[in-house]
Amino acid sequence: MNYETGVQLGVMDARLKKMRKQRDEYKKQRDELIGDIGKLRERNKELEKKASAWDRYCKSVEKDLINEFGKDGERVKFGMELNNKTFMEEDTNE
Repeated sequence: MNYETGVQLGVMDARLKKMRKQRDEYKKQRDELIGDIGKLRERNKELEKKASAWDRYCKSVEKDLINEFGKDGERVKFGMELNNKTFMEEDTNE
């Protein structure tokens, strides 16, 4: 092997080593992202359950308001707004 070939092999080895290092870093990032996606999916399931419970609760409150005030849209609407504001204030204070 002559000098020039040796230099070229050295350069190629260095490039290969650099590429392997980058590959390993990308694999690590990929694995972290996969883990994050799993956590987000779990969080999404929890939020969907909470949203569903909130919807059921709101329908129940609306039904109670209709039973109390009749089908007077303004009173029912005001009662629902008041209910939502009450719960939103509690959420922001936590």
